[in-house]
Amino acid sequence: IRNRTSLATTFPESPISAPFSVSVDFELSTALRISWTAPLMPAFVTVVAYEVRYEGTVLDPVVRRVNATDGFLFTTLIGLEEAETYLISVIAVYDSSRSESVQVQGTTLEDVPSSPA
Repeated sequence: IRNRTSLATTFPESPISAPFSVSVDFELSTALRISWTAPLMPAFVTVVAYEVRYEGTVLDPVVRRVNATDGFLFTTLIGLEEAETYLISVIAVYDSSRSESVQVQGTTLEDVPSSPA
């Protein structure tokens, strides 16, 4: 009779990484464009989406989901209040967990009417 030994490959639990280099790329009177860099993860860990949460003093918190499979690492927040500062958080969503949030602030511009020529 042979003695069979079973070998199991165990991968160390990988820490979940957050997106980095989150920034406000441009500001308009009613829109902000937010971009980020994908987290560095082992090949066997996949980001399925990003959640962008934003809130201002007038606006209740809003969450926008950006699918990672589309390859986009940005989103444009539209319909915002002019001259308002927003707290923006970006979270990486994995199959069974989520990263910590990375936060930035962005301020929409004040819409100043142009003077007649």
